[in-house]
Amino acid sequence: MKHFSRKPTVRVSAFFLTLIILGLTPFLTSCEELNPDQPEVPADEGEAKVYFSVTLDLSEGNSFTRGGEDYGIFTPFYDKMKSGEQLAEGYELEISNMSSSTVYHVSGRWADHDPVTLPAGVYKITGSSKADGTSIQDRCSLLFEETVTVHAGDTNVVLHGIYDSSLLIINSEEIEEISNFDGVDSQPLFTFESYRYAYIRENLYQEGHKDEAYMEGTFRNGTNFKISTGNLKFKKGSYYVISSLNYEIQLPVMEEGWIEVQPGGEDGELDVHTLVAETDQQPFLAGGYIDNYDATKIRRKGVMVSKSPESLFINDQTTFDQALFEGEIKYPFSHEETGREDYIFTKNIWVIDCTFIAGEEYLYSIKYLDGDSDYYIRAFAIDDTGKVIYGEQERVHTQSFNREAGRVDFANVWYDDEYTLFDLVTDEIIEDRNNYYYSTNENPDKVGFGSRGSACYKFATERNYLLWVCQDARHTEMTQIVSRPVMSVQNNKMYLTPATADMDKDITIYYSINGESLRAENFADTYSAPFDVKKGDIVHCYSSSSDNKISFTNSYVVR
Repeated sequence: MKHFSRKPTVRVSAFFLTLIILGLTPFLTSCEELNPDQPEVPADEGEAKVYFSVTLDLSEGNSFTRGGEDYGIFTPFYDKMKSGEQLAEGYELEISNMSSSTVYHVSGRWADHDPVTLPAGVYKITGSSKADGTSIQDRCSLLFEETVTVHAGDTNVVLHGIYDSSLLIINSEEIEEISNFDGVDSQPLFTFESYRYAYIRENLYQEGHKDEAYMEGTFRNGTNFKISTGNLKFKKGSYYVISSLNYEIQLPVMEEGWIEVQPGGEDGELDVHTLVAETDQQPFLAGGYIDNYDATKIRRKGVMVSKSPESLFINDQTTFDQALFEGEIKYPFSHEETGREDYIFTKNIWVIDCTFIAGEEYLYSIKYLDGDSDYYIRAFAIDDTGKVIYGEQERVHTQSFNREAGRVDFANVWYDDEYTLFDLVTDEIIEDRNNYYYSTNENPDKVGFGSRGSACYKFATERNYLLWVCQDARHTEMTQIVSRPVMSVQNNKMYLTPATADMDKDITIYYSINGESLRAENFADTYSAPFDVKKGDIVHCYSSSSDNKISFTNSYVVR
């Protein structure tokens, strides 16, 4: 699946083909078969000697798309295209003189700078520059269709070109080798710097062979993969970046280039998709989306977290872990040696039960992980027959931090400067150790601000302190807590409703579109009616009751 982030984009485009005037000899043929309309011929009669070269220019109002986190990956490819090193080497042009009906047929290689002599006049130029390859090619193919005026003594004439291919970039260091089978032939993808790539003329398969097409290869750990590609469609003039090839192709792309993937199951069949969001923060969000969602047909839904990708499966011995601060308080520990029975996070896999989050999509803050480590994420659902439906596997690398090796809240209460300081409730890093909110179990209604080295809990914000007071069973009856709102999207509109347990309470729902899930205190919009959303948006919301209790944040990635 894909990691979800909404970034601003700027539309940019195609290239310019520049005809540079030189004093050289022509290499062309002509015929006298056209009878076009007679446009005005330039007054300065004479000849222009030109050769063809390609330059690329990023300018507003054209057809390529840039921007977002993937544009940095595309940049070196674009630089190579501007230099001509990744453009199709040869060209074939038909140059028609609109006045004399003379047609010149020109072919050659850009690098050879073959010279051409043209009389002054108005010309219609059509043609192509096509790279070799049936389904994939190592260079970009181009098309031309333009009317230009050539004057004697001109220094250059500019043509607007059209991209005749799309660009696929594999951005994964985990891949040892990868090739594309188009239903007839197999060909390795091409290598540039640390990337595997291919320019795609139409599809990744040959005509009539879409059902047999696939990509296959080997990961660096020795495991193999094989991915069906006949159900993927690409838009010419767009680039596509693949960051993960765990079980299926994941293509984070720009707005003009969304992949159309045909449904894999029968109508009405449950299908689970893994979601990972806001991976640049501590903690990040992970969960799932269930196609054809029906709450009456689902026993459980949740997300698995592990440092071992091979362990992301459920069996008869699986223990389902309750989420923290969701009706039952458990403080996790890092080592079994503590002898505590509350919660141990040393087993190979953490299976978080997110059934308490209502709706077809659920996201949960993945807390209490180690810093600077790879974690593997996989969503799951168990239907009413006991069948487990899995989502794709995703990998997340955590931020660099140093967690104390005993109780995970050690650094929050009796913290040592050697260890990172975390918020008790959200597990976010408290950067400023001299400015935070603090309180104690003995006097939870008293909160201080500043610096308190021991015997108190630390909170990054006052709202997080209030969450602790509102949600902790030691301070509040669990029947009185406020639950996170229910979120759902229908017809491109977001619906927010109080949780079933809150229907009799006076509830206000605050929300934010593409805000920060950790900064709910900044959610300024009050929900009153369904609002418009679009693909890629991340909506966050929380409930507030009239007696000043607040819920945890609920989040939704618009798919």
